[in-house]
Order: sequence, then C-alpha cells, then structure tokens
Amino acid sequence: MRIPVWLFIAGMLGTMAATALLAVLAFLGVRQLSRQAGLAGIELAPLAVNLRQAPTPFPTLAPAVQTRAEAPPAATMPVAMPPALSDPRARNILLLGIDQRAGAVSDERYFRSDTLMVIRIEPLRQSLAMLSIPRDLWLSFADGGPPGRINSANSRGDSQGYPTGGPGLTADTLQASFGLRIDNFLLVNFDAFLAAVDLLAPQGVEVCIEQRIDDPHYPDGNYGTIHVTFERGCQPLDAERLLQYARTRATRGADFDRARRQQQVLIAMLRHVASLEGVARLISQAPALWQELGNSFRTDLSLDEILQLGMLLRGIPPDNLRQGVIDNQVVRFGTTAGGDQVLYPDDTAIRALIQDVFGNG
Repeated sequence: MRIPVWLFIAGMLGTMAATALLAVLAFLGVRQLSRQAGLAGIELAPLAVNLRQAPTPFPTLAPAVQTRAEAPPAATMPVAMPPALSDPRARNILLLGIDQRAGAVSDERYFRSDTLMVIRIEPLRQSLAMLSIPRDLWLSFADGGPPGRINSANSRGDSQGYPTGGPGLTADTLQASFGLRIDNFLLVNFDAFLAAVDLLAPQGVEVCIEQRIDDPHYPDGNYGTIHVTFERGCQPLDAERLLQYARTRATRGADFDRARRQQQVLIAMLRHVASLEGVARLISQAPALWQELGNSFRTDLSLDEILQLGMLLRGIPPDNLRQGVIDNQVVRFGTTAGGDQVLYPDDTAIRALIQDVFGNG
C-alpha cells in the first residue's frame, strides 16, 4: 500500500520547526506510520547533493539579539578529520530555525538564523545523529568576504545573491571550516512549530525540567519582551510554552544550555509522535497541518525525496541517536576588532567532535 505523498509531507515538514527542533520527530512519525500501514522499506533514489538546487522563495526574518555566556577555556582534543561516508544513502541535512511569526512587524528583508543544527541519517547503521552549532561561532565565510557569525550567513547569502542563497552559504561555510559536508537543507519558522504541536499534541508534550528558569526578557512574537518562568520537574507544555522552553537563554550556559534543551524537546516530541496516540493524531490532522504550514518552510528537497527519507527511517531504534553540541569545550570566548563578542572555534577539537557524533560513516 502507498501512503499519499501529502500525508507524509504534512507530518514531516509540519513538525520540523522551532529552530528545526522537530525534524527528526517528523521522520520518526513517518516511520511509525509506515509500520502501522504495513509498508516495506524502499531504496532511496539519489538525492540533490551540496545544495545545487535553487532554494524556493521564503519570507525572511529579523535578526536575533546576541548574548554572551561565561564559560571555562576550551579543552584540547586530538586532530581528527571527519571520515568519508561509507553508506551511499547517508544524508547530512542542515536545519535552520528562523525567528519569524505571522503578523510580526519588521522592515527587514533578510534575516539571520536563530538555530542551527545538522541531522545525519544513516540507513546502513540504522542511526540518527544531531549536532547543534552556536549562533556566535566566528568563521571565515565561503563567499570570500569578511568573516562573521555563522548565524549571519543566511541573511548574507540571500541579500548578496550567493548562488545557493543563505542556506547554501551556511552549508558551504561549515564544510570549508570543518569538512562537514551538507547534502540538503530545511529552513523553517516558528509558525510551523506552533501549528505542528497544536495539532499533533493538543494536550502538550511532557518534558522534565532540571532547573528553575526565570527569564524576564524573553522575546515575544513582535520583537518585544515578556517574562517567562519554568519550575523544576516533569510537566506537559503546550506549543507556546514548549517553544519558550526551547528558546530561552536565561541559564548559566546561555546558548549552550539552550541547544541541549532543544535536543531534549526533540526527543520528547519523538516519543509522543511514535506513540499510538501520536500516530492517530498525525493521520487525522495531516490535512489541517498541511494547510497551516503554507510558506513556513523552505527546502531543496523534493516531495518524493522527503517521502523516501521518511521511509529510510523505518526500523531505526530510538536508542540509536547520537547528540553533540559545539560548546565551551571546543571554542574560546573573544572580542573582534569591531568590538563584537563572539566564539572563536578550536578547529581541531570541533573536527574531533564531529567525528565523535557522526561516527566513522
């Protein structure tokens, strides 16, 4: 039996939001759905490589406020290059979460990425891996222009006519800096996240909060601020609260802690969608979810490619998930000649971290 493409796409793309937190969620939702339908695995046809397809139009978003967190000096790690891929079907997908909501007032046309993450899918090893990249990482850009924060690559690539746009410049910069190959990209905004959680988990998603969080300056939906708090303990969070929990930086580790919370939210959503209740919601709400998404995403993957990627995740055990964050152990805090507070990479240590998270191919 063949499940309609629109059903998979609604489940896949709808759940990939909030700085790309739900990408793997959508994939595993499709995996569970295919199990329910009794589908057999299929081979993945060759996908677009290295962002050669022109990105589809997408509304651009406002830059996020930069912050700096105190942390110890970077640790030293041995030199190691990411090994060549041995599985021809393995894919590295760049997820870019963009700070935009419908109705937000802004004069900006080109915007920075609020969240960056690389998701690796390995059918041969039946595994997934995710690596979070801090916004303030200071790199030499692949376009040959001046260096900058990695989160500005998206706006720069779009505004200056880079051949593959902002996502392409971001991907090419990561590859030039660390040898991290990117095969495809998915760029989403917060509307997609809110719509997906509202429709797929109307009673909320349970997360276990390890420390009390008090953020009096959390950014609201129209570039202002509101006061949000979270108490310790396991509790269900609705779409808006889940987004706030994933985005706040009001902890000692700031962006580094936030990256870990985003991965925590992702895993919680995976478990929810993999449940029988989650699968039932995915099936019943897919048409509404697809309609809600509208222009909330941008990707170089075709509909068929997304469908095939979802099928490839069939049979991957939930425990086969590796996680990593480029944090204070592999960067050092510094100030540029222009006075910007940024993170300077320890290239050797980051390459070793990439190999540790993404394995030996």
